[in-house]
Amino acid sequence: MAWTEERLGLVQSLIALSDKGFADVAVRAEGENGNRFVVTDAGRAFLAQQ
Repeated sequence: MAWTEERLGLVQSLIALSDKGFADVAVRAEGENGNRFVVTDAGRAFLAQQ
């Protein structure tokens, strides 16, 4: 149960970052592995301010 809750928390965090424009889903040209998140320019700018 703890493993599931941990993963759900991670997914919720990634969704929140995506909604704020700080991260995005990276999809390869062939369409595989569309579950990789990457930091956007806005995310890099935010981290640089911290």
